[in-house]
Amino acid sequence: MYNRNDGGPAHRNDGGYRWWVGTIIALVGVVLTYLAWQWPGKGEHGPAPEPTTIATTPVDGETDDKSPESPPEPSTPDNASQEENASQEDNGKSTDVPNALLGTWLGRATNDGYHFTVQLALQQGGIGDYVGSLQIPEGGCRSDLTLESVEAVSISVDIKVLAGTCFGGSGRFALTPAGLDYRALGTQGSVVFGTLFKQ
Repeated sequence: MYNRNDGGPAHRNDGGYRWWVGTIIALVGVVLTYLAWQWPGKGEHGPAPEPTTIATTPVDGETDDKSPESPPEPSTPDNASQEENASQEDNGKSTDVPNALLGTWLGRATNDGYHFTVQLALQQGGIGDYVGSLQIPEGGCRSDLTLESVEAVSISVDIKVLAGTCFGGSGRFALTPAGLDYRALGTQGSVVFGTLFKQ
């Protein structure tokens, strides 16, 4: 390890020393690399690759909107009225008479102290249309009714006598809690009145 040169002091062999230092550094590097490779959580072959996200593009004419179709709008009074009017136009027939008044009615009426039976049949129709008939069996009366005006639960009619003893002119039928109220103009300005019941 020491050489003498011209009888002078011994010198260290610098070349051999550097070789050993380089070898040790290389070994340390190999060990550190191995430890890093085997570090917990990195897996046997290093860190797991990040997942790859593949973007999809919709085909022409298709969309990604999968939202359900909007529910139909609920009917409002205006819509219901429009639908009813459209239905009436399709049928070609007016429906002015309140539905609660339609059908056959039977009851008793009074005029100047006389009591008699009244039979009434009402059907659907518009202003100026034939909407039913009225009969008084005791007098052999038969009359046709033409609609003149309409309110919420009442109608006014023109009573046209066809046969027998009847009260012609204006008449009114109005729905009440007690039944169908019947009013008409009798002889000499007297009033015919009575209550009819649904049959």
